[in-house]
Amino acid sequence: MKPFTIRYLRLLLLTASLAGLVWWVAGLLSPYIRIGVNASDSLPGWVYVVWPGDKANLRVGDTIGFYPPVNPYYPNAFLFIKQVAGVAGDRVEFGGEFSQGADFYINGRRLGIAKAFSRGGKTLQHSAGGVIPPGYVFAWTPHSDSFDSRYTVVGLIPATQVVVGAQRLF
Repeated sequence: MKPFTIRYLRLLLLTASLAGLVWWVAGLLSPYIRIGVNASDSLPGWVYVVWPGDKANLRVGDTIGFYPPVNPYYPNAFLFIKQVAGVAGDRVEFGGEFSQGADFYINGRRLGIAKAFSRGGKTLQHSAGGVIPPGYVFAWTPHSDSFDSRYTVVGLIPATQVVVGAQRLF
C-alpha cells in the first residue's frame, strides 16, 4: 500500500474509534446527555451533544434538540437539531399562494419559504399562522430544505419535547 493510503486508513480508523467512544459514553450518561445526528445539511456539522436544561427560558437563537411527531420522512424517536426562531407571544404568518410555496414571517421578519413539495416530491403543507402559545417554540434552520416547524407535520414544538441545549461536536 502507498504511504498516503495507510495514513488515510489510520485517520479513518481513529475517527471511527473516537465517534464510537463518544457514542458509548453518551449512552452511559443518558438520559442526561444524548448524541444527536444532523442527518441533513440544514445546520453546520453532523454530530451534536444534547443535554437537558431550563425549558422555561428558551430564547430565539438557542440551538435545541427535540423529538418531532411521527412523520413519513424520519424514523420514530429521531432527535432533531434545530434553532429556536419563535417563542410564546411571537406571531407566525405565511404569505402568498401555497401551490409553489409560501414566504413565512415571525413578528414581521421574513425567515424563508415553506415549500409545497419535499425534495422527494411529497406534498407538504405549511403550519397554521398565529401567535405561539405558552409552552411552545417554533423550531427551524435557515436552510431552504429544512424539515421544521414551518410544516404542519412538525408544527410548533411543545417544551416537553425539547431536550434544550445542543452543541456541535463534528
